Amino acid sequence: EDEMDAIAAFERSFERAIFAACNNVFTKMFSFATTVGITRLTAFEVQNLAAIAYAVEQKIPAEIVMSKIITVNKQQ
Repeated sequence: EDEMDAIAAFERSFERAIFAACNNVFTKMFSFATTVGITRLTAFEVQNLAAIAYAVEQKIPAEIVMSKIITVNKQQ
């Protein structure tokens, strides 16, 4: 069991090192505005998914749901 614990600890340390390296590179690519944009877009996505889930549960027609969710306007 000590060998398994040692391997698990090594894998965890390795994963943390990979995460730190990726996070460091990722954050250097973007400005603060990009980070805020990604956060807001994710929030909109969650809001849309919640609305769709509620509509499915309540058997609300797709046309009504699609008129309420926030998406890119393709007609521009």
